[in-house]
Amino acid sequence: MKLVQVYVTDRKGKPVSDLKNDDFELRDNGALMAITGFEEHGLLAGKKSEITPPPDNYIPSAISNRKFFFFFDFAFNSLPGIIKSKKAALSFIKSQVLADDEIGVFSYDVHEGLRLHEYLTTDHNRISKVIQDLGNHRFLGRVADIQNEYSNGGSDQRGLTEGPSGDNQFLGIESVEKIVYESQTSLYISSLRDLAKALRYLPGMKNVILFSSGIANYVLFGSKYYLPVSGSRYGNSGLRTLYESVCKEMAASNVSIYALNVAGIGHTRFRDRDTLGDWTLYQMARETGGKYYDDILTYKQSNEDIQSITGSYYILGYVINEKVDGEYHKINVRAKRKGYEVHGQIGYFNPKPFMEYSENEKFLQLIDLALSEKPHLQEAVDFPIMVLPYAAGKKTDLSVLASIPVDKLAEVRGGVFEIYTIVFNDKNDIVILRRKELSRWPTSSTEAFAKSLISLAAGNYECRVVLRNMTTGKGARGSSQIVVPEESEAGTLPHIYPLLLKPLKNTIFLGEEEAQKETPLTDIYPFDSTEYAPIIGKLGPADTKIRVIIPLPVKEGREGNLTFSALLIIPASGEKGELPISVLSHNKTRSGSEAYSLEIAIEGLKPGEYTLMILIDRLAPGVLLTVPASFSVK
Repeated sequence: MKLVQVYVTDRKGKPVSDLKNDDFELRDNGALMAITGFEEHGLLAGKKSEITPPPDNYIPSAISNRKFFFFFDFAFNSLPGIIKSKKAALSFIKSQVLADDEIGVFSYDVHEGLRLHEYLTTDHNRISKVIQDLGNHRFLGRVADIQNEYSNGGSDQRGLTEGPSGDNQFLGIESVEKIVYESQTSLYISSLRDLAKALRYLPGMKNVILFSSGIANYVLFGSKYYLPVSGSRYGNSGLRTLYESVCKEMAASNVSIYALNVAGIGHTRFRDRDTLGDWTLYQMARETGGKYYDDILTYKQSNEDIQSITGSYYILGYVINEKVDGEYHKINVRAKRKGYEVHGQIGYFNPKPFMEYSENEKFLQLIDLALSEKPHLQEAVDFPIMVLPYAAGKKTDLSVLASIPVDKLAEVRGGVFEIYTIVFNDKNDIVILRRKELSRWPTSSTEAFAKSLISLAAGNYECRVVLRNMTTGKGARGSSQIVVPEESEAGTLPHIYPLLLKPLKNTIFLGEEEAQKETPLTDIYPFDSTEYAPIIGKLGPADTKIRVIIPLPVKEGREGNLTFSALLIIPASGEKGELPISVLSHNKTRSGSEAYSLEIAIEGLKPGEYTLMILIDRLAPGVLLTVPASFSVK
């Protein structure tokens, strides 16, 4: 099902929000298509209604919410212009953005080039924070953290507000070497082209709000009144052709540019307008189906206008036979009612092989997989993960375990693949980022696990593990909440976390043999990985016994042997019952603790969620320690 997002205006340019399925005609490469899926979205009416019952394979959630990217152009701008841009963007978020609108932030400057600071998110407070701190090298957004790792470390970031300090940097353009200015213009346009290509596979309309002074008009289009030093009355034909192609690339990628001129045009003489960039901004807005606004100081009216234009729209769905060849399809949508004009995407690209992606496209795909609550660019397989704290202190060491569903990842397996471990704090900032590049993939007859070692201070976190094939681009991911407790007080028992195991032969831990710096899991929780595997996810009905490894602190002068008992609780009903438990072994581990290996019978359990309470007596005088664990049966 191909989904097309459009909006309709009347003769006065006002949005139309009462059309039905039959009011549209849609052609794909000239062929008339049957519109079998339809949604109407109207902010003015406060409604979202499905007009035509969609087929089973129709998934409107992929594009039905609005997508905005703020683009801050720091190259063709000034310091006052940057301040105005940030103020206008923050006002848009405060007054116009809806709860389910997704927003991202780009910037461009001559030092750093094109940067993605934050990918599409509904966390609008985070977006506001990113915008407020633009120009502060201490805050570049979550994407910068991943980008530095992706590009093998990166380098120190410089501030983004470097550049001309006047109201209009073009007033002194005659004193700038022509070749330098045109070279910077070429790099800027090329970056816009890269952005258009990277966004082409993101479904739905992408509304880009561009804050810029624009490229000097005469550089691209020449001049009748103004002839700069070594200039041409006809402009640079090569740059003009490149710029026009970028406008078409943006339109083909379903990107609409809403360009706000941060310099304005009211304070200059008419013959000096050749040194301004209003026409270059106007052309890009017009070619992409967006709109040009000539004065940033009227941003409140501009914001309201953008809200009106993008607020009432339709989603049309039709069936296609998609091919992975990267070919472009031209779309033509018209309203059958007279006087109505349809705006929106004019085409789309078929997917292409991942190896043909540019580095920018590959990076955006990784960001989409790593940061999105629901990836836009592929249907990623989810897998369960578990986080095991095992050492208390000012920072707690944790093992992140991911159960890799080998049988479900046929498109991920093979060749070289990468694993990212990303931890977010309660402010949704990235606090941990680990990457492994691996070449060993398990056979279909084995169950595989990925492990990463991290250290965290006390607090609440979310951990996400991302797996991606570096040849096909196909990925999978899992996430889990983490609560790291405060450090145990002197003289009190530390927090104890058990590892539950199930019988399974020949368990594989991906990259364990390649990560020499990490402590093997069996050093902390000793078990035979040729016979057992961690329980992550659900147990099967055939599992009748589980093994539990409990690391305990070594206590000198402990009198007598420890005694263990097991209590099973069904959270849904509150039912409780004791389980048979036996101690198989205990010994000191390389990590300095004393690990007990227990076996618990669970035969006859019905499908559902369970809480296991292990009670330990005689660990300390007069103390009965309770160690909780959870598992589920499918």
